[in-house]
Amino acid sequence: MSAPGIGLVLLLALAAPVGARAHEGHPHKVMGTVSALTPDSVEVTTSDGGKVAVTLSPDTRYRAGKQPGVAADVKVGARVVVITEEKDGKVFAREVLLPPVAPGAPPTGEADR
Repeated sequence: MSAPGIGLVLLLALAAPVGARAHEGHPHKVMGTVSALTPDSVEVTTSDGGKVAVTLSPDTRYRAGKQPGVAADVKVGARVVVITEEKDGKVFAREVLLPPVAPGAPPTGEADR
């Protein structure tokens, strides 16, 4: 393949992910800081300043580091990674990942008790 041909292939390979959109039923990650929280949703502000609202459900799982967590562990201002999937045009949280609990801190879910 000629040098211009290789360049074109590389250009197309780099451009392809930019045009890719989320597909229903496939997991995606939202990373950032919790900017709003309700019993049914969490809003995450991403590093580029965008906001992503994600619906929480009884099936949403929570983890703090490698330890299981609970919904009460999620607070406004917390850094999170939310594993999401789209169903019927809505983004649902499959899992909310929080930083590990610091040594000496109360066990996960007990900080407000």
